[in-house]
Amino acid sequence: FNEINRMAMFYVRQGIVAVAVDNPGYVETSDLEKYTGKKIYDVGTLTQYLINMDWHYMGLAVFQSQQILKWMRARDFIDPTKIAVSGHSLGAWMAAYLAVLNPDIYAAVLNQVIYSWHMAAKVRTKPDSTGVRPPSFGLFYVIPGWYKWFDNPDLVASLAPRSLLFSEGVPERDYELIQKAYQIMD
Repeated sequence: FNEINRMAMFYVRQGIVAVAVDNPGYVETSDLEKYTGKKIYDVGTLTQYLINMDWHYMGLAVFQSQQILKWMRARDFIDPTKIAVSGHSLGAWMAAYLAVLNPDIYAAVLNQVIYSWHMAAKVRTKPDSTGVRPPSFGLFYVIPGWYKWFDNPDLVASLAPRSLLFSEGVPERDYELIQKAYQIMD
């Protein structure tokens, strides 16, 4: 899936070992393709089943990524002190969670806008002039009870002092929070 794995190919061309991971329920991890012979990704239903079982999509995705990380650390050709994680969109958040759970991860590249989802959800509930609300974030982003404690800018700030790149912007107030965390961690 060359078009999907562009970031991994970029790293490989730089001489870096890259492992491309499909999100659960997508591409090679979708059992629906096996049964139908078509590209069908019903991540919404998978996510709903996980929530019904008192779990969530991010938990499954990070569990999967932890197993891949364990495999990577056991490879002779990978320096375990220089492992970086990178992801786009939904994959960026899985990379961030993986980095939070593994303080030995060297760096994170998050190709996603970094902003408060709690605040965005409040704003997005306002209907337009026709009475239609914008679509909510996909259920796969939901971790029940998450926003009672912290939000995505807090998660990214917790990566300090490791190398961090986010490529799609961040609101100034959230950038200041992340910047402060990096200043505190010198």
